[in-house]
Amino acid sequence: MRRRRRPARRRLTHPTETILYVLALLLAALIVGYMAGRTRPYDRLADWADWQVRFHLDRWTTRPRL
Repeated sequence: MRRRRRPARRRLTHPTETILYVLALLLAALIVGYMAGRTRPYDRLADWADWQVRFHLDRWTTRPRL
């Protein structure tokens, strides 16, 4: 029984395709960076940590009772 050959991967051959591919990646990276800046996940994490330390300090500094 003969094995089927896999189709060869299509490579970016034309310079315009390569440029468009790089521009699409750059645009995606800019969008991700913009969204990360808008949502400010580190500020939310800092607010949560501050709230935990202010109001629930014993939760983090005492041993659990068994």
